[in-house]
Amino acid sequence: MFKYEAHVNTASTMNLLERYSSGERDFTGAQLERAQLSRADLARIDLSRADLSGVHLSGAHLMGANLSGAQGIGTNLSGAHMQGSNLSEANFSGANFWQAYLWGANLTRVSLQSAYLLGADLRGATLGRANLVRANLSQGRLERCNLRGANLTQARLERASLERADLRESTLCGADLRGAHLLHTDLRGARYDRHTQFDPSFNPTHAEMVLCKDL
Repeated sequence: MFKYEAHVNTASTMNLLERYSSGERDFTGAQLERAQLSRADLARIDLSRADLSGVHLSGAHLMGANLSGAQGIGTNLSGAHMQGSNLSEANFSGANFWQAYLWGANLTRVSLQSAYLLGADLRGATLGRANLVRANLSQGRLERCNLRGANLTQARLERASLERADLRESTLCGADLRGAHLLHTDLRGARYDRHTQFDPSFNPTHAEMVLCKDL
């Protein structure tokens, strides 16, 4: 369950929308905490290193947007259109990406710890070295997704589609992959432990995964 502050930053919202409408796209480092931007058309906007904590961006159009290095803790991006966007090295811990569209997005080294990505579309996205500890990716579309070296400790991946995804050298200790589609998924060198949950028919040894024993 996601809860957001009742107060919204109305002044920041109006200022940004007016400037965007006049053709401005560079909002690097903007302070937009708790701004109300749901369903806003902000394609190709530059919000790199911006403070987006608690911002309401549900259903917003952010195709090709630059959010690299942004702080988006607790941000609501449910149903947002973020195809081809750049979220590299941003912090969206605890953010809501329910059914968000992130095809081909760059999320290299992003922090999505405890983020809610149920049903999110991440086909072809890059999440190398991403922090996905306790993230909920259940029923997500991650076909051909690059998750190499990502930390998925205790992540939820039930019924997620991971066909042809790259999870080499990722960490899946305590993760739940029951019902996940793993056809041609590359799991070589991925770490798992006795708490990791797979379907009974899946053999992690055949997938060349590495069992981490309890200390």
